[in-house]
This record gives sequence, C-alpha cells and structure tokens, in this order.
Amino acid sequence: MIIKIIYWGEFMAKVFFKSHNKEVECEVGEKLLDVARNADIFIDAPCNGNQSCGKCKVKLLEGKCDTEKTVHISDEEWQQGYILACSTKVTEDMVIEVPSKLSSSMHEMKIEGSDVIGGIVGYDYGIDITNKRTYSDFSNILSMS
Repeated sequence: MIIKIIYWGEFMAKVFFKSHNKEVECEVGEKLLDVARNADIFIDAPCNGNQSCGKCKVKLLEGKCDTEKTVHISDEEWQQGYILACSTKVTEDMVIEVPSKLSSSMHEMKIEGSDVIGGIVGYDYGIDITNKRTYSDFSNILSMS
C-alpha cells in the first residue's frame, strides 16, 4: 500500500509578475488570484474567482502550476500558456504576465469600423462611442462634444 501525503503549507514558491516587475513569495497550493491580490496586483475577476466569467485570464511564461483548461480558454490560448488565475494553484516558482485591463478590453471588444477611438476603448464601460455620451463617471476619459 502506498500512502501519498501532501502537505502544502510547508513549501514556499515565488511568483514573478512580469507585467508589474514584482516578485511575491507564497505558499505552494495557494490560488494565483489570491497571490496577486495579496501583492496588490489587479487581476480582473468580477465573478470573485468562481470560474464563471473567464476575465482573470493570465499567461504562464515560465514554470508549472496546478490548473485545467476551461471553457473560457480556447485551444489556441491554452497552447500559448493562458490560464485562469482563479482556478490555478501555485506548485513551483513561476513567471506570470497579467494583461492590463485596457488591453484585455481591447482584445474582447468589437466596434464597427474601429477597435479604438482616441486611445480609449468603449468595452465594458457603458460608453456610447457613436454619440460620445457617457453613462458612468467617465467624463474625464472621453470628452463630451
């Protein structure tokens, strides 16, 4: 009989967030989203880590982790190293790239005729770009005409 004992709390790992030039030490087995939050690194996760939105997508550049492919990650993204921070456990030292909120919004949005207007993206902000009206507190971002 083989008994496998896993004691996560004793081992530590380092996570280097390349996009923020910040290295953080954490316990092996800790969720990547929690590691980032504890280090004051923003990863968009409106579902609060319930694996229901796919917004916490980050890219694993180096190292290995305990994760699985979900419906929120395409086959192509999976091959490129994208993972969900909310469902990934740190298992060893790793390097992560966190896409900026603006760049991830640009990636997901579709605006007829253009992806960006004046360097500002209308995705997920409630901005009607055609009429340049704001529906939230974004008057400082998009000037009214």
